Amino acid sequence: MEQRFVYVAQIQPGDEVAVRRILEHAPDAAMAEHGVQEFTAYVGSGYCVLAFTLPDGDFQAQFAAYTADPRVRAFHTDLAEHFIEGQQIAQPFSAGDDHFHHAAPAADDEEAVTSADLPLAAQVVRWPRT
Repeated sequence: MEQRFVYVAQIQPGDEVAVRRILEHAPDAAMAEHGVQEFTAYVGSGYCVLAFTLPDGDFQAQFAAYTADPRVRAFHTDLAEHFIEGQQIAQPFSAGDDHFHHAAPAADDEEAVTSADLPLAAQVVRWPRT
């Protein structure tokens, strides 16, 4: 089984080409090392949607390990420069969510964000069902 989620950001007007160029250099080695099974990016109508597929398991821990990789942090920082209110993707991610993820260590960084801070959406239905 797998889990899919998307990150949605509005692009600064006129920055679509710059975002596409950054996406061409996604850190695929880091993605593979951290278990990302599939990564798809969509750009259009002033938005960027990053779609991730991870193996079934603890999303919070998986996403924390993935985003802690310096190659991923650099990639996210480059993208964030072109997003409106999208700087949170460039911040450290903490799997520590007091309401839902008691066992996760919180990030030491005061700037850390949790999944509740990010414009994320998880897949809830898929057709055809496979």
